[in-house]
Amino acid sequence: MSELGTRGRIGVLGLGLMGEMFVRHLLAEGWVVSGYDPEATARDAVAELGGDVFDSVGEALAGVELVLLSLPTS
Repeated sequence: MSELGTRGRIGVLGLGLMGEMFVRHLLAEGWVVSGYDPEATARDAVAELGGDVFDSVGEALAGVELVLLSLPTS
């Protein structure tokens, strides 16, 4: 397992079932994760994992190197 933050910061938009799993794996591999989801419960779950969650897309994507989308529709 990598040290936290050794790979950089990635943004994840959509923190539901799939997005949360992405976050779990990214954190385990040393990424710092910034996330956003319109549902507070999804944001809370990712915050408990150690991800940084935000109330807007703009805040979540500030300073990220990569963006991962996990959305139910286009």
